[in-house]
Order: sequence, then structure tokens, then C-alpha cells
Amino acid sequence: MLNTKSVKIQSSINTENELLNVLGIPKQVVIESVQSGIIARSKQNEFSPRTAPGYHAWSAIVTDLRFQLKTLNWGIPRNENGLDLMFSPLLNINIIVSSGDKDTGLENTSPRLNNEKGKGFKGKVDFNYDLFDEFENFNPDMPADSIQTWILLYYINDDCSEAHFEISLPIALENGQVTGWKKRFIFEPIIRSKPVFNKRDIEDNFSEEIDLVITRKNA
Repeated sequence: MLNTKSVKIQSSINTENELLNVLGIPKQVVIESVQSGIIARSKQNEFSPRTAPGYHAWSAIVTDLRFQLKTLNWGIPRNENGLDLMFSPLLNINIIVSSGDKDTGLENTSPRLNNEKGKGFKGKVDFNYDLFDEFENFNPDMPADSIQTWILLYYINDDCSEAHFEISLPIALENGQVTGWKKRFIFEPIIRSKPVFNKRDIEDNFSEEIDLVITRKNA
């Protein structure tokens, strides 16, 4: 596919009504899913495997989002080419969950994915690109039932005190990284006054003296 159109990055904080009109998803569903990720990440500690915080946060967000959207009859979970999707047959929309960098959820930025994506993801992004003409309108030459693939992109800081997130439509990909966004629904960040997890908590828990009472079994 030849990219002949210029790629424009659109960044804005949209209202709940706009999110419903475009994606049919209540704002609170997305917020609660990210909160599940924060809680899951916060349960990891210095004894957890190195990749555990990131994996468990991602897994919790995917699970919660799928459950809520299935409950609302929005769509169904689907696995395709190594991608864990949530698909709406009615709206012809896919949603993929991915962690992003520190530019995630911030206006006037071009956030990047934490991990490079493969051919399956590239095919989805290339198709998103083809959906729009050079004037950024929906391409009338594309089938009416064409599927858009959106990303729930999130960033959770190390102590789980802050999370930034958005649902955005990627339209350009280079070397496994998104380099252009057609539309970004940016949410207000989740900020906690006290971190959910603090390394000191573990140290305190393990510093308590424990009295062991050993009782000999009678023969």
C-alpha cells in the first residue's frame, strides 16, 4: 500500500456523548477497565517476575473491558492473528488494548506503543488508513461494512498513583510502531493522592517479628 495522504495527528479531549456516538461505549466502562489494571499492577512487588506488573495490568484491562462490553451486548471477544480483540458486529469496530509511553493520554503528542506490533496489527492499521480519502473523509470506495480497529492505550506509572489513557484510531505504522493517529479520545487521568503500592509496605510487613510455636507430635 502506498501512503500518498499526509498523516495528521488529532488530539482532543472529547465528551462522553462523542465517545458514545462514535464507538457506542460509555465513558465509565473505559475508566473502570483501566482502574482494574491499576489494581492488578499494584499487587505486584519486588518478588514478582520482571514482566509481571505490565502483564497483569494489561490482562486485567482486557478482561474487564471484554466483560463489560459483552454485558452491554456491545460485542464479543475475538482472537485473530495473535491479537486479543473485542469486536462489535453491529458497529464493525475492533478494540485492542495496549500499553503506551509517557505521551499517552496527553494532548498535542504522538504516543507510541510500549511494544512493537507484528504483521497482524499492521494489516489492521493499513486498513484504517484506506478507510479515509485525501480530504480525511470516509472513503466511499471502501465497503460499507469495513472494520475500524481502535486502541485502548494506557500508561500507568511505577507506583500506580497515576494513569493516562485514551481510545484512538491509528492510521500509520512504521517498524511496528504507530506513527499517525486519525482520532484520539483522551480521558482525564486517574490520579490517586496515595500510591496504591509502596515498596515500603512490603518492608514493613516483613519486618514484624513472628513467634513460632512448634508442638511435637505424640508417637
